[in-house]
Amino acid sequence: YYYYYSLNEGANLLSFPTAEENNLIDDFFDNDNPNLITNYDMQSYIISIIGEGEIGLNINNEWQGSLDEISTEKGYWLILDEPISFLYSGSDIADNSYFLHPGSNLISFPYASEIHINDALPIYTTDILTAIIGQNESLLIYNNQLYGSLTHFKPGNGYWFIANDYSIFNYEINENRSQENYKNVKNQTRGFNQSVFQSIFFTENIYLSGQENNEELSINIYCNNQLVGNKNWVSQYSDLIAMGNDGYEWTSEYCEIGDDVTIKDNIGQELNIIKGSKQWIPNNFSIITLSDVASGDLNFDHIINIVDIVVMVEHIIDTDNLSNTHQQLLADINQDEIINVADLMINI
Repeated sequence: YYYYYSLNEGANLLSFPTAEENNLIDDFFDNDNPNLITNYDMQSYIISIIGEGEIGLNINNEWQGSLDEISTEKGYWLILDEPISFLYSGSDIADNSYFLHPGSNLISFPYASEIHINDALPIYTTDILTAIIGQNESLLIYNNQLYGSLTHFKPGNGYWFIANDYSIFNYEINENRSQENYKNVKNQTRGFNQSVFQSIFFTENIYLSGQENNEELSINIYCNNQLVGNKNWVSQYSDLIAMGNDGYEWTSEYCEIGDDVTIKDNIGQELNIIKGSKQWIPNNFSIITLSDVASGDLNFDHIINIVDIVVMVEHIIDTDNLSNTHQQLLADINQDEIINVADLMINI
């Protein structure tokens, strides 16, 4: 089996699921390794390799840190100072059981073919997982449905599985694996740099001028006035991924824990988060609703004035006839799912 990796400068989310006799990190990326095929002096381009709770630092072509060997069942962030490409071969593909713990688990994808998520995930997935995060792509598992830009698992890629409990996980795929496969693993970003740290914002709905948007819309996300992600919103729960500061120079001004993100459309108009959290949290996700007017602007005129106060009072009085409309979301300024005097005071 052969895996072809074409990688960017900076962070690349990978796995090496071929079973080998020697996976020690001192030998794995060495050009004397017979399984590594490249025209590059491979190790000289690597800054570090980061796994779940472990790191290997390449200092003057000597490995330092807690990461001693490359495991076939794990995923890794490979940090490069320049783009490179290489082939990695193996005699067999590791078909592992994955022992998941609550929270984020960085694992491999142990197949030589690109496979659609519906053909790779077992039916019990919705019981143990809430999300899966790849490199600038993600999947939300919500109300027994799958949403997001992650539609296929790709050979040689790594994935964060967000679990809600301890569990054993196996991909469930019936595939003839006797034939040699050759697959291209290529990761790309658009106008921003890939980071080890990603925060996902699944957008449930977008409202424009008081109407629910049903058209594809290009949206950008910012931290500290820096573009840190962009995606096309295409349907309910489409994902928007914001990159964070992972300590490397190409992400130095990106999001930090607790920063509020700013979201804009492709012409620069701000879209307000009127439901859900706007805080950036690494390797986590939030479900949000966006609007082109701010919370409290109940008549959609982009000005909060006495008219909005009157409409809000009417909402508070007529509490028996409330429905989950855009206006209701705008009126619930403190997002406690109750429209009351607290929202009125905030609006004033």
